[in-house]
Amino acid sequence: MSKEFQGRGFAKQAISALPHYLKEAFPTYSIIYLTVNCQNPVAKELYLKGGFEDTNNLYHGGPASLQHIMMKAIESSIGAESE
Repeated sequence: MSKEFQGRGFAKQAISALPHYLKEAFPTYSIIYLTVNCQNPVAKELYLKGGFEDTNNLYHGGPASLQHIMMKAIESSIGAESE
């Protein structure tokens, strides 16, 4: 993302919308994973605030450096209609 758009809350909004999108688009999945560059503590904190958990594992194949592997449980929409 261009620096001119940073700090405007777009990433926070996207992370907030993600669970609903995933529930609809991938109803059989229960977990989402992502990686975030270890040199980007601001992004890591944003994901933590958005409900992601640090798995305490690192991905070593990133193009820029080591990356934290993070995960978030997502609700399934299977059976939701009957509740």
